[in-house]
Amino acid sequence: MCGIGDHFAVDELQLDVATFQVNLVGLAKTVERIIPRMMRDGPAVFAGLSSLADVIPSRAAPAYAASKAGMTYYLEGLAGAVRKTGVSVVNVRLGFVDTKMAKSPWKPWMISPDEAAKRILHALLQDRPATRVNIPRRAAAVARAVASAARFAGR
Repeated sequence: MCGIGDHFAVDELQLDVATFQVNLVGLAKTVERIIPRMMRDGPAVFAGLSSLADVIPSRAAPAYAASKAGMTYYLEGLAGAVRKTGVSVVNVRLGFVDTKMAKSPWKPWMISPDEAAKRILHALLQDRPATRVNIPRRAAAVARAVASAARFAGR
Protein backbone atom coordinates (compact mmCIF):
# COMPACT_ATOMS: atom_id res chain seq x y z
CA MET A 1 0.00 0.00 0.00
CA CYS A 2 1.31 3.44 -0.80
CA GLY A 3 0.41 6.89 0.40
CA ILE A 4 0.92 10.50 -0.57
CA GLY A 5 0.35 13.91 0.94
CA ASP A 6 1.20 17.53 0.19
CA HIS A 7 0.82 20.91 1.79
CA PHE A 8 -2.37 22.74 0.88
CA ALA A 9 -2.21 25.14 -2.05
CA VAL A 10 -5.39 26.67 -3.45
CA ASP A 11 -3.87 26.80 -6.93
CA GLU A 12 -2.97 23.08 -6.77
CA LEU A 13 -6.18 21.46 -5.50
CA GLN A 14 -5.58 18.56 -7.88
CA LEU A 15 -2.99 17.43 -5.30
CA ASP A 16 -5.80 17.09 -2.73
CA VAL A 17 -7.82 15.00 -5.18
CA ALA A 18 -4.78 12.82 -5.86
CA THR A 19 -4.22 12.40 -2.12
CA PHE A 20 -7.75 11.02 -1.65
CA GLN A 21 -7.42 8.85 -4.76
CA VAL A 22 -4.19 7.23 -3.60
CA ASN A 23 -4.71 7.08 0.16
CA LEU A 24 -8.40 6.26 0.47
CA VAL A 25 -9.65 5.01 -2.90
CA GLY A 26 -6.41 3.06 -3.35
CA LEU A 27 -7.05 1.32 -0.04
CA ALA A 28 -10.62 0.44 -1.04
CA LYS A 29 -9.44 -0.95 -4.40
CA THR A 30 -6.76 -3.00 -2.64
CA VAL A 31 -9.34 -4.39 -0.21
CA GLU A 32 -11.64 -5.22 -3.12
CA ARG A 33 -8.91 -7.38 -4.70
CA ILE A 34 -7.27 -8.90 -1.61
CA ILE A 35 -9.83 -9.49 1.16
CA PRO A 36 -12.08 -11.94 -0.75
CA ARG A 37 -9.03 -14.04 -1.60
CA MET A 38 -7.83 -13.94 2.02
CA MET A 39 -11.29 -15.00 3.23
CA ARG A 40 -11.32 -17.89 0.75
CA ASP A 41 -7.77 -19.09 1.49
CA GLY A 42 -7.94 -19.13 5.27
CA PRO A 43 -6.42 -17.27 8.20
CA ALA A 44 -4.61 -14.12 7.13
CA VAL A 45 -3.68 -10.61 8.25
CA PHE A 46 -4.34 -7.51 6.17
CA ALA A 47 -2.60 -4.31 7.29
CA GLY A 48 -3.24 -0.76 6.18
CA LEU A 49 -0.79 2.05 6.94
CA SER A 50 -2.65 5.05 8.28
CA SER A 51 -1.28 7.92 10.33
CA LEU A 52 -1.47 9.48 13.75
CA ALA A 53 -2.51 12.58 11.77
CA ASP A 54 -5.95 10.98 11.49
CA VAL A 55 -7.15 12.69 14.69
CA ILE A 56 -6.06 16.26 13.97
CA PRO A 57 -7.69 18.42 11.30
CA SER A 58 -4.74 19.93 9.50
CA ARG A 59 -4.59 23.42 8.03
CA ALA A 60 -1.24 22.61 6.43
CA ALA A 61 -2.33 19.35 4.76
CA PRO A 62 -6.11 18.90 5.12
CA ALA A 63 -6.44 16.24 2.42
CA TYR A 64 -3.71 14.11 3.98
CA ALA A 65 -5.22 14.21 7.48
CA ALA A 66 -8.75 13.64 6.18
CA SER A 67 -7.73 10.76 3.92
CA LYS A 68 -5.93 9.11 6.84
CA ALA A 69 -8.99 9.60 9.07
CA GLY A 70 -11.04 7.90 6.38
CA MET A 71 -8.52 5.07 6.22
CA THR A 72 -8.70 4.59 9.98
CA TYR A 73 -12.49 4.41 10.03
CA TYR A 74 -12.58 2.11 7.03
CA LEU A 75 -9.90 -0.28 8.31
CA GLU A 76 -11.37 -0.52 11.79
CA GLY A 77 -14.91 -0.99 10.46
CA LEU A 78 -13.63 -3.59 8.03
CA ALA A 79 -11.89 -5.40 10.90
CA GLY A 80 -15.25 -5.84 12.60
CA ALA A 81 -16.99 -6.83 9.37
CA VAL A 82 -14.58 -9.69 8.61
CA ARG A 83 -13.69 -10.70 12.18
CA LYS A 84 -15.42 -14.09 11.99
CA THR A 85 -13.91 -15.04 8.61
CA GLY A 86 -10.37 -15.77 9.79
CA VAL A 87 -9.02 -12.50 8.38
CA SER A 88 -7.56 -9.97 10.79
CA VAL A 89 -7.46 -6.35 9.64
CA VAL A 90 -4.88 -4.13 11.32
CA ASN A 91 -4.85 -0.34 11.18
CA VAL A 92 -1.21 0.69 11.60
CA ARG A 93 -1.16 4.35 12.63
CA LEU A 94 2.33 5.70 12.10
CA GLY A 95 3.84 8.83 13.53
CA PHE A 96 6.87 10.38 11.89
CA VAL A 97 9.04 8.00 9.90
CA ASP A 98 12.23 9.40 8.40
CA THR A 99 11.04 9.50 4.77
CA LYS A 100 10.00 12.19 2.27
CA MET A 101 6.48 12.00 3.75
CA ALA A 102 7.68 13.59 7.02
CA LYS A 103 7.17 17.22 5.97
CA SER A 104 6.30 18.87 9.28
CA PRO A 105 8.88 21.23 10.80
CA TRP A 106 8.23 19.50 14.17
CA LYS A 107 8.82 15.72 14.08
CA PRO A 108 8.67 14.31 17.61
CA TRP A 109 9.80 10.72 18.15
CA MET A 110 10.72 10.24 14.50
CA ILE A 111 11.87 6.69 13.78
CA SER A 112 13.82 5.16 10.93
CA PRO A 113 12.07 3.17 8.19
CA ASP A 114 13.84 0.03 9.48
CA GLU A 115 12.53 0.60 13.00
CA ALA A 116 9.02 1.22 11.67
CA ALA A 117 9.16 -2.00 9.64
CA LYS A 118 10.42 -3.95 12.66
CA ARG A 119 7.59 -2.66 14.86
CA ILE A 120 4.95 -3.28 12.20
CA LEU A 121 6.17 -6.82 11.61
CA HIS A 122 6.20 -7.52 15.36
CA ALA A 123 2.58 -6.32 15.64
CA LEU A 124 1.39 -8.35 12.66
CA LEU A 125 3.03 -11.60 13.75
CA GLN A 126 1.08 -11.80 17.00
CA ASP A 127 -1.31 -14.75 17.38
CA ARG A 128 -4.19 -12.28 17.56
CA PRO A 129 -3.06 -8.98 16.03
CA ALA A 130 -4.64 -5.84 17.47
CA THR A 131 -7.06 -3.95 15.24
CA ARG A 132 -5.16 -0.71 15.93
CA VAL A 133 -1.39 -0.39 16.28
CA ASN A 134 0.13 3.01 17.13
CA ILE A 135 3.80 3.51 16.25
CA PRO A 136 5.29 5.05 18.32
CA ARG A 137 2.76 4.73 21.15
CA ARG A 138 3.81 7.87 22.99
CA ALA A 139 3.28 9.95 19.83
CA ALA A 140 -0.30 8.63 19.71
CA ALA A 141 -0.89 10.00 23.20
CA VAL A 142 0.43 13.40 22.11
CA ALA A 143 -1.77 13.36 18.97
CA ARG A 144 -4.85 12.59 21.07
CA ALA A 145 -3.99 15.43 23.46
CA VAL A 146 -3.45 17.91 20.62
CA ALA A 147 -6.73 16.86 18.97
CA SER A 148 -8.60 17.30 22.28
CA ALA A 149 -7.05 20.70 22.86
CA ALA A 150 -7.95 21.78 19.31
CA ARG A 151 -11.58 20.72 19.77
CA PHE A 152 -11.72 22.46 23.15
CA ALA A 153 -10.30 25.67 21.67
CA GLY A 154 -12.91 25.60 18.91
CA ARG A 155 -10.36 25.36 16.16
